[in-house]
Amino acid sequence: MLRERDIVISPGSHVNHFGISMTKDQYKKIQEGLDLLLERCPSNSSMELNFKFKENSSLLGTLSINSLTESFYSEKTEMTPLSCYKLLESDIDRQLVDWKSRRFNKEIYGHKLNSYRYDKLA
Repeated sequence: MLRERDIVISPGSHVNHFGISMTKDQYKKIQEGLDLLLERCPSNSSMELNFKFKENSSLLGTLSINSLTESFYSEKTEMTPLSCYKLLESDIDRQLVDWKSRRFNKEIYGHKLNSYRYDKLA
């Protein structure tokens, strides 16, 4: 995984990460989103994000999260890495809300889970 210092010292305006080349700004926003998303996941979760170009020049993104007891998966198609990631994150967030509503007491968490929205990357 690239660190902040690697982005700063890498030559050019693009980095190769998650299977494709993207701008440093796109990478930084996606990585920040992944870090925040991982905090909302079950403890000890692992996460994998990949992009690949399709024949029509669109981008296929996959995001999978695995914990000891649950797995979350999303696959979306979009034109840019950041817009594709936003769709993936939104889908995973819906899955997390559903999982949390089954996992935790609704009297304590129900109202907060149903109103959760993540718009930081917008």
